[in-house]
Amino acid sequence: MNAIAKIQFFFIITLVGVIFFSCDPNEKLPAETILEYHDHQIYRNEAGKILGLNLQIHFQDGDGNIGLSDYETTYNLYANLFDKQLDGTFAPMQIQDTMGVWHDIVFAYSVPVLSTDKSSVKGMFDISISEFEVEFMSIYSKRGVILFKIFMYDHDLIPSDTIETPEISIR
Repeated sequence: MNAIAKIQFFFIITLVGVIFFSCDPNEKLPAETILEYHDHQIYRNEAGKILGLNLQIHFQDGDGNIGLSDYETTYNLYANLFDKQLDGTFAPMQIQDTMGVWHDIVFAYSVPVLSTDKSSVKGMFDISISEFEVEFMSIYSKRGVILFKIFMYDHDLIPSDTIETPEISIR
């Protein structure tokens, strides 16, 4: 397993509010998975403390081969975390391991099989990031502004396009 998989984060991916349905048979979608940023929400308590972050990502796949079977233990959806630097550019946010080696922070998720009949699918992923994870980001962020670059692999290990969220203020 590569270094990014060693990062000690716990992730939750929810498919809440997701509509999984077969596409109109007359609608021709490309076989590759296409991702598109839809929205994000920051949840705060009454005092303004962030309680979590949710990213909404729209997807479509023409051959319906998104997802991993129950017995597969790898990840297929990746959200790379970037931090806004003092000069206004974005760089990967990193964490140092116990050996002193720096690693990019990557949220990795396992998306289950969405279609068993290989028909095209489209819908929405909700990627939930916990209060602990957002608090960690806020502490280590240089300016309190982040973004994610997200991509996924289909069941045939063909990568999707990489999408980018807008800037997200976490302070």
